[in-house]
Formats: sequence, structure tokens, C-alpha cells
Amino acid sequence: MKDIITGGVYAVDLHGTESYEFKGVHPALIVRMLKEEKMYYVVPLTTYTKERWERCKKKGFGTRIISTNSIARVDKMNIVTEKQVQGRYYNEGHLVMPAEDEVTAVLARVEEYISLTDKKSEKEYSKFIAQRSKFANDIEMIGKKNYSGIFYPIIFDGDMTIFYPCSELSFVSNADIKDIVNLKLGASSVMICKQEKDVKITMTLEKEKLLTFSESYDTCLLELNKKNSAKP
Repeated sequence: MKDIITGGVYAVDLHGTESYEFKGVHPALIVRMLKEEKMYYVVPLTTYTKERWERCKKKGFGTRIISTNSIARVDKMNIVTEKQVQGRYYNEGHLVMPAEDEVTAVLARVEEYISLTDKKSEKEYSKFIAQRSKFANDIEMIGKKNYSGIFYPIIFDGDMTIFYPCSELSFVSNADIKDIVNLKLGASSVMICKQEKDVKITMTLEKEKLLTFSESYDTCLLELNKKNSAKP
């Protein structure tokens, strides 16, 4: 005897709090996890209306379940524990039971959704690694007082401020920026904000270190200006 039918429709407390989440107890098609028998991934169901179906088709991951007059919202898939599963879902006194081929269709859409999500994540993480590595290399060059490959403004005014292009940090988080600056330059504090097309990174350094960076940067700018003025 099975307490919970995997693939069945149950009343599930989804604990949603945001506008984009399903809130409270909701009908959902549930699938038991392979290795965690008290955990399930669930696909919330919503009653079919023409308007809802049109909106789902635009997003691309709503699946019709005609036998229950509902739409499976694959894009709202969730993971829940056994405690959130409150029992089989009834409509007008009868169990809600989708047909076998309808459950198969929903699960196929789930696999497709996860696959596409994974591919997108791989691409984004690859971009994150590339941008993080470049930023780390640039900060390391500053730490070595090598400004030859630095093409963005650096200002020294009590603190050290770098104006780094937003386009080159679009996949990097503030936490990564702070981690790199702390690791490479030993900053005691780092403040980050967006300023037009740049990320403004202001860091507090030891006075002696700040002075050393400032002097070497001024020397680099002076040499660069001499080279530019010497050009015909």
C-alpha cells in the first residue's frame, strides 16, 4: 500500500510569499525524489481558462491537462517535504486523477525545462568565470603596481576608487568583487555602487599602502602622457 502516489495530484502547502509564487495550499502533481523518499518535486496546477492558457503559451512551459480541466505550471515547479503534502486533492467529492499520458507529457516538459535551465546556467557560469578571472587579474596587476593594461580611471582621495566598466562585471556579484579586492589588495573595507556605465569600487587601505599605490599610479600616468606628447 502506498501512502503517496508519485505522479498523483495532492493538496500541497507551497509556502509562497512573493507575487511570482503560488501561495498556501494548492493542487500539484508530485514526484518522489529518487534518493530522498520524504522529499518531492511538485508542479502546481491551476484551473484552465482561455486567458491563463494564452499567458502560459507565451511563457512556453504551461501544459494542458484536459481530463482535470487544469494547466500544469512547469515554470513554477517547486521542491517540498512530506510535511507539506496534505493529502490527495478532491474536486466535487472525487479524486483528481489525470490520465497516464497526461502525466507523462507533464514529466517530459519538466525534463525539457530542467535541461534548458541547466544549459543556460552553464553558459552564465562560464561568463561569470571569465569576467571574475579578468577582474582578479586586473586587481592583481594594480597590487603589483603594474598599470600598463589598466584602461579605466583610478582616483586617490583618502581612499582608492576604481571605475570599472559595468559591461565587464555583468555576471559578477558584489560578494566576488569584495572577495577579490580583499584578497589581492588587503582592503579593510570595500564599497560598491553603480555610476552610469561604471561600477564604482571604493576601498580603504593602509595609509602607507595607499600612498605607494598613488605614487606609482601618478608615475605611470606621467610616463604615458610623455609618450603621447612625443607622438607626431
